[in-house]
Amino acid sequence: SVDLISEAGERLSTVEGVCWAMVSPDVVAGWALVSEKPAGDLSVRVLGLRPAPSYRVRFFNTWRGEFLGDPLTVSLAAEGELRIPAARALLSCTGRQTVEVQDDQKDVAFIIEALREP
Repeated sequence: SVDLISEAGERLSTVEGVCWAMVSPDVVAGWALVSEKPAGDLSVRVLGLRPAPSYRVRFFNTWRGEFLGDPLTVSLAAEGELRIPAARALLSCTGRQTVEVQDDQKDVAFIIEALREP
């Protein structure tokens, strides 16, 4: 499962924020949306991944069509949970300046890839 959680580890309600993803054994491609700009540290939580030594995480600004910064490398917690800090990525997502629409820093896409040892 994939969801968006608060700093305290509580799952956000669908009114506050939501997270969707397509999952394969080695790759998760998803999208997180919050109703307001993140007030605290929000994380994407992934459960049920096949264990790997580590995972590479890349955030993607769908409004600009570009990755945000350098990839993160994260590991599973002891209970098999993967937490990815998302607040900074959400705040980095600014849209194109057009008269039609502009992103308001409420959503970000992400890709999580299992890194296997050679």
